[in-house]
Amino acid sequence: MFANKVVLQGFECSGLLCGRIVWLVRPRSADGQPDVDHRNPDPALRQRPLCGLTIIWGLQPNGPSQWSGGSLYDPEDGATYDVTAELTDPNTMSARVYRGAPLFGRTEILVRDPPLGSDGHCE
Repeated sequence: MFANKVVLQGFECSGLLCGRIVWLVRPRSADGQPDVDHRNPDPALRQRPLCGLTIIWGLQPNGPSQWSGGSLYDPEDGATYDVTAELTDPNTMSARVYRGAPLFGRTEILVRDPPLGSDGHCE
């Protein structure tokens, strides 16, 4: 899902950990317009830009370098998932993305400051 497609910026939001999109592999559509949330289940939100969109929210600390109880919105399929996360080393976070039980989810590896081109930075 995320690998080499998106870069997230983590930030504190009401005492919890959240994440917003700050880089996209394709920040603009073929006609030069900002890429939008066209798969959102709410038609009123389908024209909002993906750049700057908060897609992770509500992660609560539950131990050293561990968070749980969060949500992740995936613009690729328009679905919202449960998420837990763990900092596995100073530059790598492992996020478990699932619905219902973590066993049936997927793991996303998020790397701090990945070496991606500057052309995808959100403006």
